[in-house]
Amino acid sequence: VKLDLVFILDSSDSVSVQDFEMMRQFLKKTVGDFNIGYDATQIGLVQYSDEAETIFALDSFSSPTSLRDAIETIQYTGGATNTGNALDYMVQYMFASRNGARQDSTKIAIVLTGGASSDDIKAAAQRMRKSSVITYAIGIGSELDYDQLDYIAGAPTSLTILQASTGLVQLRNTLSRKLCQGLYSNLPSTAGPSPLCSVQVDLVFVLDGTGSVGATNFEKMKTFVQKMISDFDLGPEATRIGVVVYSNRASLEISLDAYDDQEALQDAVADIAYPGGYTLTGAAIDYTTTFAFSTRNGARDGVRKVAVILTDGVSYDDPAEPAQSMRKAAIITYAVGIGSNLDRDQLDVIAG
Repeated sequence: VKLDLVFILDSSDSVSVQDFEMMRQFLKKTVGDFNIGYDATQIGLVQYSDEAETIFALDSFSSPTSLRDAIETIQYTGGATNTGNALDYMVQYMFASRNGARQDSTKIAIVLTGGASSDDIKAAAQRMRKSSVITYAIGIGSELDYDQLDYIAGAPTSLTILQASTGLVQLRNTLSRKLCQGLYSNLPSTAGPSPLCSVQVDLVFVLDGTGSVGATNFEKMKTFVQKMISDFDLGPEATRIGVVVYSNRASLEISLDAYDDQEALQDAVADIAYPGGYTLTGAAIDYTTTFAFSTRNGARDGVRKVAVILTDGVSYDDPAEPAQSMRKAAIITYAVGIGSNLDRDQLDVIAG
């Protein structure tokens, strides 16, 4: 599959120098996961604050090493956060054939941004989707504007990250797997259902409800799940969604076959109580594999199975073997870090 992939990097005052460096390391690691070349993946980079500028075009480099060297030279600029202008710039210039874009390629933009934009982001995001560019948004920093991130992403499966503390480097495996597995291949050329929305999927969210995450972050997780539910077609022939909550014990709060109605499912998520307690993520992963994805709890034979695990990664048991068992059970696994005290090694183990 030919992929034209453009990263849009926020270098404004809304992103700290530390977070900017995290983004840069994330980019360097991510480019190594792709086969770079004209007949494979091409990667371009835009950096922006007050104005947007091309750091390198899609056809500038043909190897991961040269891409990483170019990324290493990027400098933090500061300035105003004009994300709308950056999106328009990306569509007009980065995906132009004169700058290396190919007519027969899938076009994807990944926007890494911090605080609220100073200009109109909603109209720019709409123009971007009309241009057949598939869009992913990653939130950076502690002052995120979630509505604006939603405008950019346009779909729940577009990797809208809740907080800067999620650790972008640790999300590399998740992002690369999502792009390379071809989950985007059925996406229409204009705005419409995301790939997971258009096929049968058994989707289970696994929420860390322990003391290390805290009640505030637990509520943010619930809000995240509720927003995702609104973009799925629920039912026996479409998507089924379940929810597991865990601390020192795991509980199936919502089974896969419990709800076919979005509003009823969102209400059920809202009613989930924060349990507190200590963290046994490995046990929760085992529980999810054997119990939440069992046929008696609504899992369907021959249907793609996805687990999204939201945790701070700090666990008193070892999640490595349970995570491996989950993947052996043909369950696609995503790990999203929550909170400010992440165990990044364990997040990597979970995500695979």
